[in-house]
Amino acid sequence: DIGRVQIIGPDFFGSRFDQIRFQTGENGASQVLAHARGTFAAPTTLVEGDEIGKVRFQGHDGTDFNNIGAEMRVVCDGAVSSNIMPSKFLWRTMNATGTEADRLTLDKDGRLMPGATNTQDLGANSLRWRNVYAQSYRFNDTGGRIDYNTTANTMEIVVGGSQQAEFTDGSFV
Repeated sequence: DIGRVQIIGPDFFGSRFDQIRFQTGENGASQVLAHARGTFAAPTTLVEGDEIGKVRFQGHDGTDFNNIGAEMRVVCDGAVSSNIMPSKFLWRTMNATGTEADRLTLDKDGRLMPGATNTQDLGANSLRWRNVYAQSYRFNDTGGRIDYNTTANTMEIVVGGSQQAEFTDGSFV
């Protein structure tokens, strides 16, 4: 295969890829994954939705390696201009039924979001986050929501689109 490099070995030491940088300074070794439309001689600009690069993790399933256990990829997420490449980082996994899906997205504005609406949980019954720090909290479902604003120190309970209760500085309003 042209343009393909493989490192095959029987153990960790025989199959690993090491990239080491020696330099007085703070920069470490780098790997660059790059993509352009067009050709090598005449590259052109990416457009929104184009994949910039990805790293895939594939395991042998008893037949072959033609399956993806997980994938990290970066996709162009907006209008591209000179030295500006808006992008989002996507983490994708396969579940026990063989369905691949985006599980987590870090978008161009720095928002960390689930891969799809109402399909994933943060934590689990047996494995919980100890603390979550945020400016404001909003717990929302189809029937109502609870909003807590840490700056104003207020909590509001809304059911069916109308406010049912509000707490300010520990007092019921």
